Amino acid sequence: MDMMLYLIEQQHGHELAASVADSMIHSQIRTPHEPQRMNLQSRIGTNHSALLECVELMEANIEEPLMPDELARLIHSSKRQMERLFQRHLKITPGRYYLGLRLDAAHELLQNSNLKIIEAALACGFKSSSHFCTCYQSRYGHSPGLARSKGAA
Repeated sequence: MDMMLYLIEQQHGHELAASVADSMIHSQIRTPHEPQRMNLQSRIGTNHSALLECVELMEANIEEPLMPDELARLIHSSKRQMERLFQRHLKITPGRYYLGLRLDAAHELLQNSNLKIIEAALACGFKSSSHFCTCYQSRYGHSPGLARSKGAA
């Protein structure tokens, strides 16, 4: 959206770009040098350094998910302490949170790429098509195939 608003501003002026942004409920037009995503602290609603570090590791390792013990070791914590941290701040287990990140990434791929369903599943750390389809159906209430057809529409 920011890219399109930038192009509108370059070709038609700031007033029109601001009007388009306002109609899209987009509060500001970011420059090409500003971050496009909300920072992690704002996205998850905490500034706990170990939790932020853990979520960053999860987001950076979607295709080859890290095991819980490895995540805990990397944030200098025990597995149990990491679990308590997630429960206290996010009200979810680390495994469920990680699965959600991977499913969201797969959902995005299915709607915005030409990858086959199994390719999207593999790109998001799922080793089995049936496990992926079951998890996807549970989270989104429909099959990955339906997401693909919705994305293509």
